[in-house]
Amino acid sequence: MNAALSPRGHTLSIPSLTPLTYGRRRVLGGSTSGERGVVNVEPPKILCLPFVRGVSEGIERVCAPLELKAAFKPMRTLKQCLMRVKTTTPQDRRKGVVYEVPCKECNKCYIGETRRTLKVRLGDYKLAVKWGDPKNGIAVHAHESKHTVDWDEAKLRSSVSGYW
Repeated sequence: MNAALSPRGHTLSIPSLTPLTYGRRRVLGGSTSGERGVVNVEPPKILCLPFVRGVSEGIERVCAPLELKAAFKPMRTLKQCLMRVKTTTPQDRRKGVVYEVPCKECNKCYIGETRRTLKVRLGDYKLAVKWGDPKNGIAVHAHESKHTVDWDEAKLRSSVSGYW
């Protein structure tokens, strides 16, 4: 008979047989009648967290008496910092955008959103201003106040994905 320690630190007397491991249970020898010769071995409990300098060390000290293993992983790996798999789409080719079109004479600006590209939408606005469309907000402002729209300063505010 050999003496062995259980995961909780208690001494067990186990016959001297070669242990075989099957999943979470360790079977000791040929006797499988009832619970004789079978010892349940608990896998270690692991807490996986992102590493934060100054905090992670304290978490590790607190977890040790609780029989909890603290494992830390980096928040951002070097590969994530250096590699970009996809090239970014130029702003004038992005679809589903929120945009801003300013007026040259006053500090007002029109903010809108479209499923199409900004270039196509600005083309629609230019035609609306040229023909004086009464249903278009930019055209109404340009004709009523005799202001000109600053097409060159029109810019993208954000991209919307999965909205439509």
